Amino acid sequence: GSVFALSRHALLVLTSSNPFDAILEASSIASGLRSVSWVTDCTSVEEAKTVAKTLCAGATVNDLFVSCVSAAVARQLEWHDRRARAADSGDGGRGGAPPRGRRGFNVVVPVHLLGGALPPGTEIGNKIGALVARVPGCGEASAPDRLSAVHASLVAVKGSPAPLLGWIACKFFSDCMPTSVASAAMRRSAAGSVAVVSNVRSRGEPVHWNGRRVTSVMGFVPLTPGVPIGITVTSYDGEVT
Repeated sequence: GSVFALSRHALLVLTSSNPFDAILEASSIASGLRSVSWVTDCTSVEEAKTVAKTLCAGATVNDLFVSCVSAAVARQLEWHDRRARAADSGDGGRGGAPPRGRRGFNVVVPVHLLGGALPPGTEIGNKIGALVARVPGCGEASAPDRLSAVHASLVAVKGSPAPLLGWIACKFFSDCMPTSVASAAMRRSAAGSVAVVSNVRSRGEPVHWNGRRVTSVMGFVPLTPGVPIGITVTSYDGEVT
């Protein structure tokens, strides 16, 4: 299992590139800047589960939102490519090379190594591994087809030792290597991923803080070097934000 997981990841590292690299290099926006936005009334957990199961048997809420992110990224890349082809050829973007990432691109999905459940007497700590999954890119894939492909890709990797191996490697580089080496290693290990998509399950019932009800919870995902987009999907009190 470990040999297969390492071989699979090595193949992704060697054969993948981030389609946003060229876009960011040509951008006039200074590097290192981040923008943040959030939605507090996305949908209910039950509705998200129903949509996922209706479109693809066995699909999870996490699969659903990774599929949504892949579709949004694909549309963004197609928009950038239409602009680039229009500028190069003057034909309105109808000719030229196919869009970047047409055959697919990679995303990073964090995984809690304890399965999201803490045994009594333990702390959450930093037991977060990660996997890199290949998801559909640009094209006319239907919502069910895209979700099915995402579900199959995530299931194949989640059942492997990849998240644990990722955690071990990350801990080694962050604890034992200079910052520059650790950053370069993490950038390379991301395999050209376009986004980190993290699904955080919070409490199913409302909590209170100093007598005041907490109405919503939102997370922020720290980005791996070289990954331009971070998405955190948080469920709390039956709602998704």
